[in-house]
Amino acid sequence: MLFYSFFLQFLLWAFIVSAQKKGMLRYVADLSPSDASFNAEISSFATLLEDNVFKKNLIAIIILGLTILLDIVMLCKEKYCSKKKTDASVKPVLHDENSVLKPMQ
Repeated sequence: MLFYSFFLQFLLWAFIVSAQKKGMLRYVADLSPSDASFNAEISSFATLLEDNVFKKNLIAIIILGLTILLDIVMLCKEKYCSKKKTDASVKPVLHDENSVLKPMQ
């Protein structure tokens, strides 16, 4: 679970940074600060950043969350559902001190 903690922190950081950059580039593209070709490049870069970085970070966070949930479910299943059941027809072996095998002489 320690690995998940580190990985989740990294993914959240990457998601937040990509969301901030996406918002900043989209804001600059909407302002149209320069000529048409530069504005088109900024707009396409903002779209590319949104499609390739932001959405993939979001998908990675969702997959990590599902993985953690699956691990928790499997841990609970192992803890509560896999209790050893004893068979009533099988008697336990009792050791008798007199029946201990002695080495042959």
